[in-house]
Amino acid sequence: MLPQLPRLLLSLNAALVIFASSALATETVSSDNQTLVRGILVEQGSDFVVKGCDEQRYSLALTLQDKQLLAEFPRFTRPYVEVQGVWQEQQLSALRWQHIAPESRGCQQQRTRITAMGNEPGWRVTVDPSQLRLTSINGEASDALLDQGVSQQGMYWRGQQYQLQISQGACRGTMDGAYFAYQATLQTPERELNGCALLPFATEPQAPATASLPSQPALPVQAEADSLTTLDASSAANPKVEAALQRYFELHRTTPKGERYQWWEYDLNGNGVAELLVYVNWCGSGGCTLLTFEQQDGHHRFVSRTTLVHSPLIISANSHNGWQDLLLQVSGGGANPGIVALRYDGFSYPLNPSIQPRLSQPFPYSGVSLRAQPFAQGVGQRLY
Repeated sequence: MLPQLPRLLLSLNAALVIFASSALATETVSSDNQTLVRGILVEQGSDFVVKGCDEQRYSLALTLQDKQLLAEFPRFTRPYVEVQGVWQEQQLSALRWQHIAPESRGCQQQRTRITAMGNEPGWRVTVDPSQLRLTSINGEASDALLDQGVSQQGMYWRGQQYQLQISQGACRGTMDGAYFAYQATLQTPERELNGCALLPFATEPQAPATASLPSQPALPVQAEADSLTTLDASSAANPKVEAALQRYFELHRTTPKGERYQWWEYDLNGNGVAELLVYVNWCGSGGCTLLTFEQQDGHHRFVSRTTLVHSPLIISANSHNGWQDLLLQVSGGGANPGIVALRYDGFSYPLNPSIQPRLSQPFPYSGVSLRAQPFAQGVGQRLY
């Protein structure tokens, strides 16, 4: 949620494919085959598996350093883990342990914000698009953001009263010994507080793809976009998604003819209820079509249609009229290549990204990207 974030995330996320905290992997791999697995760690003899939050079981291929880290958590605690890895012969080879927590209810969490916390005294900070929210023994307080960016020490957010800094480095919770991949420091008017941090995590794990993805347009931002925390689009059948699409077609008096789609859920307006973003295979050389819906009273209200959308779609740190901007790469179809921001005007996002002004670096990334697979690979749920 800060300028120059992609550069930092190359060292904190993409370059973290060579960093797995205590579990160090020594080679860089493509992000196309990476998966974030969340669930309960179960020891089976000398091996470990993760009973995923989706109730599936995932076999792990671990190094000696991985096992040494996990040995610090007794088997009877059944620790909750978040592990980023790459699929190799039906096993997940760990690249980075994002979080290990004994006796955690992590599968019930839907973490969409950067969060930092510490003890002695207890405190917790959540980074919102325009403010820091602090909960401590003194109660709750909000501090409007004045500045945010990257220093040699890491990411920082500066308000009128508080400054939060997050950097790469193994961190242990002082209460339960939980493991974190990031360290945090909170400066207050009274003192400096030290603790650990968690980044937003991706969606539930998916089986490894059987075919490699084609290369994306060779713009400088592409490698940086792939380094962000990535939410992969789902192609699973979902009655709510289908109902939203059917309602859209009714409103626009069109008849679907076997369209295929992928979809995400993400809270764009910060009200605690996820919006629905549907990527439809109405595609050309300039990209495909994105439909955005807002959830209201258990139903989805159509918000906007945006054409010429390439994957990945980046969630911006900036917002307009209460909704976060959407950053995307424009190319093909005769468009001048570059990065543009889709800004919510109070009613919808723009229809045509190609006519939006190109952004100059640094780009205001939030740290989250939405990635879809090319429809040419045969992916997507078919709407009948």
